[in-house]
Amino acid sequence: MKNQDLLHKAKLVAPFVGLLVLCWLVYQPGLTGTFLFDDWKNLELIGQLGTIDTFHDLVTYLLSGFASPLGRPVAMASFLIDARDWPADPATFKATNVAIHLINGVLLFAVSRLLLRFRGLERIRATQAAVLAAGLWLLHPLWVSTVLYPVQRMAMLAAAFVLLALYCYLKGRVALEKKRETSAGMWLWLGMGTAGMLGVMSKENAALLPFFVVILDHTVLHAHPWQENVRWAKWWRWLYVRLPIVLLLLYLGSYLPALFQGEQTRGGYTVMERLLTEGRVMMEYLWRLLVPKPYTTGLFNDNIDISRTMFQPASTAWSWLALLFLASIGYRLRQDAPLASLGIGFFWVGHLLESSIIPLEVSFEHRNYLPAAFLFLYPSRKLVAAANWRMAKVAVIGIVAVYAAVTLQRASLWGTPFLQAFTWSQEAPGSARAQVLLSSRWLETGNLDAAKKILTRAVAAHPRNPAVVVSLLKLECRGAGVATALRKKINDLFSEPPSTDPVTRYQLEQALRAGMDGNCKGVDRKAVLKWIDSGLQSPAAGDRSWRRMLLVQRGRLALQEGDVGKAYNDFSKVVSLDADEEGILNLAARLASHGGESEALRLLDNERFGKEKIHLNSLRNIRRLWLRWNGYYENERKVLRKIIFKELRKKGFSIGKGEGDQLEQQKGG
Repeated sequence: MKNQDLLHKAKLVAPFVGLLVLCWLVYQPGLTGTFLFDDWKNLELIGQLGTIDTFHDLVTYLLSGFASPLGRPVAMASFLIDARDWPADPATFKATNVAIHLINGVLLFAVSRLLLRFRGLERIRATQAAVLAAGLWLLHPLWVSTVLYPVQRMAMLAAAFVLLALYCYLKGRVALEKKRETSAGMWLWLGMGTAGMLGVMSKENAALLPFFVVILDHTVLHAHPWQENVRWAKWWRWLYVRLPIVLLLLYLGSYLPALFQGEQTRGGYTVMERLLTEGRVMMEYLWRLLVPKPYTTGLFNDNIDISRTMFQPASTAWSWLALLFLASIGYRLRQDAPLASLGIGFFWVGHLLESSIIPLEVSFEHRNYLPAAFLFLYPSRKLVAAANWRMAKVAVIGIVAVYAAVTLQRASLWGTPFLQAFTWSQEAPGSARAQVLLSSRWLETGNLDAAKKILTRAVAAHPRNPAVVVSLLKLECRGAGVATALRKKINDLFSEPPSTDPVTRYQLEQALRAGMDGNCKGVDRKAVLKWIDSGLQSPAAGDRSWRRMLLVQRGRLALQEGDVGKAYNDFSKVVSLDADEEGILNLAARLASHGGESEALRLLDNERFGKEKIHLNSLRNIRRLWLRWNGYYENERKVLRKIIFKELRKKGFSIGKGEGDQLEQQKGG
């Protein structure tokens, strides 16, 4: 009898195993692709400390994330599965992402099956419907740009921990109904406490977990009231559901004043305009989920037409009407068709952070990865319960085949970098980033003319976009020389930068570095100094990070010209803006390497070194406190001082003895 039960269960699970294998296979062609954009910035942190093989290095690395104030340490830790040094092979990161995607499919199956059992569906039908719903989600082509983009492991892990937390929550609810209070408590604390926290430490949208629980309670679990009579249940609900919701709403409320102030974000639009645009963006998401396309714009959505008013463009109004109508339908169906209501509510709530008033970029496909988790559950339930099951199976096989074929097509594109860049440039001709990527691929083949033609057109279309302007500058540096018109465009960007955010600062810093390396035809140090001075006199000069970047580069330029005194003056101003120990050490090392040993010592002896108050408002600041606490900065300062004194002795200086060595006498003077 037991053997028959096992055989029966195997027959039920076998189709899902087949779907998992199919999913793994269709993603294989994409493993040969390269790293892209944010991959480099986040993953190169692995190599900042050399090979990560000590506890100190591990903790320092985990505290180095900068993608958000929380730093996402769980996601950062997961990258060490694939490499502990840098550079590394992209294929290993992508393969791990595919494995995590499969795990998420298993978790979604487990949660979906529990939900269907709560709805009273028999075991066989519940398993069949859960297999189909999870399989359709797994194979959907929209996730290719999430799964094969290594850095989006952050979004995937957040989804994994949210699904795990929901599974634990449902198991806890089952135990509560069976009066197993101890077991229920373990499941509930494990889910909302441990898994929920790990999710937030992977990516912040996991903080929506309490909202997802409310959606479950008011849809599928509507007929299963919460056990308020259990002594700890009321307090648990306040601590893990109601309080987090209040805090999250207060956080979103902090952005409400920006809705009416009209200040522009990095993208050149206001928060209100972003909110209006998101209506059209979310409708586009739904369309792509319903009707998968062989190719999309991929990672490039910087050419979206921003909604300036509710009727400009006109599609803004009907998009928001359609979304509100969908939300009202979901609310009305919460009792009669709770699975449909769950899918709609989960999608809406899942976009609460990234598609509302927080001034992030407008659109990315990966933002649908978790919100779309239950969109396929209701139709899967209906297909499994269809009167003509044979015809339903034909439909299921057809849908799975189409999804697998389109996903395979997209994954193959991700595995061929040049074709990928070319396709994306065609799908998003107005995207400056897409044109920069295609030009870089042409450069890799040695075709400078093709790259220049693309960038010249892009600069004409986007004269205020630092990415395309600086890319053309670098290209012209390598060719016949930088034209006067392009030098002026660069100067205009420094005189009136479109933003002072980290991305813009980095891009314009690259322009300065290109002009300072001595190999850029048509750009001398005088031109670079003019750009820096323009930036220091610009309206953005009040921004500390912007000013710091410019002063550091002006100091570097002075060192190249042999003027240590000027460099020291600029570096001292940098320290007055930000007495970050790491920054001081780097600046002092630069001075010493250019013969400014005494100036380097003065910088190292700055009275603010190691004494500036650190506000624990971000993981990066916690990292700084950690390094200060374990003496890393002080030890590095001592090592650098010893190196400097050694060089001074070689030059004939008389040096005092002891840890507090001082420069006593210069030879001949």
